Amino acid sequence: MKIWKSKILYACLLLLTAGVLTSCGAVPDGPAGSADSVPVDMVASVTASPLPEPVPEKTAALPEIPDYPDNDTGTVLSSEDIAEMERKAFRLLCGTDGFLQHRMMKDPDGFGAEKKDEIFHLTGETGNAFCSEAQELLSQMDSASLKGISPEDSLKLSSVRYALSSACGFWEHLDHFQPFDPENGIQVMLPYLIATFRIEDEEDGQWLIRLLKSLPRFADELIDFENGRAEKGFCMTDEAFEQAIDAFKNLSRNYSQLSKAVKGNIDSSSLSRKSRSSVSKELQSAIKKEYVSAIKKIISGLETLRGKCKTVKTGQVRKNLGTTMNSGSNRPPDRLPPCRI
Repeated sequence: MKIWKSKILYACLLLLTAGVLTSCGAVPDGPAGSADSVPVDMVASVTASPLPEPVPEKTAALPEIPDYPDNDTGTVLSSEDIAEMERKAFRLLCGTDGFLQHRMMKDPDGFGAEKKDEIFHLTGETGNAFCSEAQELLSQMDSASLKGISPEDSLKLSSVRYALSSACGFWEHLDHFQPFDPENGIQVMLPYLIATFRIEDEEDGQWLIRLLKSLPRFADELIDFENGRAEKGFCMTDEAFEQAIDAFKNLSRNYSQLSKAVKGNIDSSSLSRKSRSSVSKELQSAIKKEYVSAIKKIISGLETLRGKCKTVKTGQVRKNLGTTMNSGSNRPPDRLPPCRI
């Protein structure tokens, strides 16, 4: 079975799994909600050239959700048990990244989730921890009995199982994740997520400040990740390097446009005039310092990596990939092993 691609590729990662969960109708009722829409001209002003919303990759239709394993000997689950499994899965899928959690949960504490104050860690350790928790929940589902449960509850279990399995498949094939995809890469998603960050109160503003402060660390992990991919033969093409570097240089030059977009969100919030002024100053400082610092780290890292990748023989790259490299698409080679569904 081919790996299903989400409509939203997040530099991280779990926007993919949340998209699967949502599309399957498995998002539980509760205090969750997406960010309020931001005027198109405000988002477009983040860069010198218009910044489009992330473009969904054209893929085949989502395959049918597989039937849940039939088991008449396990523990019989009530509707309340299944609803709690839904909530656990949702908390897990949103729990590794602060931007995703903020967009999907209006009140993480009220939903029983620990608030995430940083962007996700692009490391194998993060994937191992996620899959360990996911596997524990999957085991509980697999050992349960379907006897007497409604078709709706059966579909919920299948949907959650599919979402968790797909997310683990993403982590298991992390080397094939291309964070600098020209359509949905970090250079597109990061300013978009910041510019559309929902600010309804002072805590939202402080939450965004904490997320911005995690960006330099994230930039280091991105470059380490790309270096690791390059050592395995997953080098980007010269064209992909040039596109990514140019995009990040544009973000660095025009960071003030991002600041204006964020300030617009603050000005349109219900914060008092004093709070708006205080939060706005802190955010402007964080964007100028933390965000720009992270962008410059990425530019420097990509320029260094481009020089290293020029020394890799094309034949070796093809051997390691099992196919010819493309120019930056996030589509994995056809010969990649499928994720476990």
